[in-house]
Parts: sequence; structure tokens; C-alpha cells
Amino acid sequence: MKYRPGYPDEIIAYLEQNAVLKKNRVIADIGSGTGKLAKLFIGYGYKVFTVEPHVEMRQAAEILFKGNKNIVSLNGSAESIPLEDGSVDAILFGQVFHRFEAETDNYNSMIKKYRQLFNNYAIENKGEL
Repeated sequence: MKYRPGYPDEIIAYLEQNAVLKKNRVIADIGSGTGKLAKLFIGYGYKVFTVEPHVEMRQAAEILFKGNKNIVSLNGSAESIPLEDGSVDAILFGQVFHRFEAETDNYNSMIKKYRQLFNNYAIENKGEL
């Protein structure tokens, strides 16, 4: 959890000021890893479904967020998102594209599938280590 930088609070301000998200909405963090992006959003009152296929990373996040009612940890991937249609207001991807199998094809097919249901945003942190 210490090797990647976190995400700046300005992400929240940008999404809210541009009417992309509203307070207290429900989002999905796809490829959530240890929860760095989810941590930012739950800190601002959002409910977050974290979707992560790797057991160790998902468990690290579950330990970090134990007892927090605004986060739900799910086993899944970008190719198989375990959410019902209409269950979230937005899907976020943070620092995860390197994990997509056949990145372009899977991302494009996923966006096509969910475009009508969700707002989709890719967030990349270009911070220096």
C-alpha cells in the first residue's frame, strides 16, 4: 500500500463542480486494489463498491476499511463486474489499466456495455515516487 501515491482531494472537487457526481452518491471502484481511490471517496461521504480480483489486495483493503459502512468489498474484475444494473451512479478506474487483459478490447467492450447505465471515469495519478 505504500508504493503508489494517493489521490488528491481536487478529484472530488472537479467531479462535483462539473456536475459529474453529487454528494452521497454510490460509486464502483473497479480494480480497487488496496483501496487508495476508495479511501478518498468514502472520506467525502460517498458509498463505494470496491471490485478487486486479487485476494491479497482485496483483503488488505477490507482490513483497512473494517467497520466502515460506506464501503462494500466485492470479488470481481473489469471483465466481470458483480453489480446489478443501475446499482451505482458512476464507475471509477484508478491506476488499473495495466491490469486489464487485452486492455483496449476489454475496456472498450466494458464501456460499451455500461455506457448507458453509468458515468465512467479513468483516474491516473502521475505522482512521482
